[in-house]
Amino acid sequence: MTLSKDIINNSFLNLIDSNLNFDVEKNLDTEELLPQELHLKVSNKSIEIKRAHNFQDNLRIKSFFNFLTEAIKLISSDLNFEIIVNLSEGIEQELNVKRFCYSQKKGFKNIMIPDAHNFLTYEKVISLNSIDIPFAKKTKKAVFAGSDTGRIINGFSQRSLFCERFANDEEVFAKLIGTIRDEVKSSITNFDKVFTSNYISIQEQLKSQVIVNIDGNSTSWERPLWAMASNSICIYLEPMHEHEFESWYYPLMQFLCVTPKVSIDNFKIFINNNFEDSYWQLLNYNQKIFSFTVTDLKNQYLYMAYLISHYNKKYNE
Repeated sequence: MTLSKDIINNSFLNLIDSNLNFDVEKNLDTEELLPQELHLKVSNKSIEIKRAHNFQDNLRIKSFFNFLTEAIKLISSDLNFEIIVNLSEGIEQELNVKRFCYSQKKGFKNIMIPDAHNFLTYEKVISLNSIDIPFAKKTKKAVFAGSDTGRIINGFSQRSLFCERFANDEEVFAKLIGTIRDEVKSSITNFDKVFTSNYISIQEQLKSQVIVNIDGNSTSWERPLWAMASNSICIYLEPMHEHEFESWYYPLMQFLCVTPKVSIDNFKIFINNNFEDSYWQLLNYNQKIFSFTVTDLKNQYLYMAYLISHYNKKYNE
């Protein structure tokens, strides 16, 4: 199926509607805050921090406030409500009071919103034209370059296991960058081939036909969206099932089948495909249409405005 802007936009509106089914708790003063959580009061266009956990990322707070302010500008009705916002990597436990959050364990019922990197991701997507190359000029390789993050099972995170498994594969370039945890480091037998201290830019990664998205502490906030917007094909490595997270647009991404999931055990079957085939090129086209719609900040403001309006209405019933 070839996706059109109309199909994407209609599905985007359906995504908003599907996210309006949540409960609202009015008495938030006694709710214990988790790290990187804020208890906010919104009155008309003003935003007040009533309470905050001691552990915070001030850049994420600034980013969220900018985003919330822009979304509120689209709302004409009076606003008067309180919310708890979780600005961490992702919510890992079921909570009685539902939070606005960037990511959560799959199946939880919090209120999902665009992440703190949304402005940066948008800039990356619109700048691709200046750094990307045509698919025909790309090397027949799959690339992953990222930090050693994520849950460790049997000495490996999903990212480090992928890099270890394909360290000697001619069709895969897989590198861990930055600090590596001692438990993971001791498990890797090809450490010199797996680790690099060199920064691997997006422009360098875009020289490969396939870009592999692998979850870290939660979902990868930026990578799947800029990868899908490029001339390369984005593939999602199947997460460890007991530690699978989701972001706000994942239901739409899965419904429209724009990012195939490939297990680590079946990755060799996948990488031996001819990606110049019409099937994969159509997938690449659909990924672009999807990514440009989802990363458009106007669409994200609209999405957030609908959530806030609905939350405000339920809060004041």
